Amino acid sequence: MPHVLFVIVCVIWGSSFILMKRATDSFGPLSIGAWRLLGGAAVIAVAWWFKRPPAAFRWAHALPLTFVVVLGYLWPYAWQP
Repeated sequence: MPHVLFVIVCVIWGSSFILMKRATDSFGPLSIGAWRLLGGAAVIAVAWWFKRPPAAFRWAHALPLTFVVVLGYLWPYAWQP
């Protein structure tokens, strides 16, 4: 099973770079980075939803989490395309 999960991650990650290359014809780097960020957040949200027992989320964590997401993920994702 770990090998199957590894192959799935490789296919998703590899296709991400191909899609970024094709998206640069129509979109700017910041919008590509934002869509990659939102897509990754959706996948993590689904995984979090099915996790048992569910992890606790407190609204006090929202501001620091937003700070980390914007500076740690959105900016580098915008530089890659």
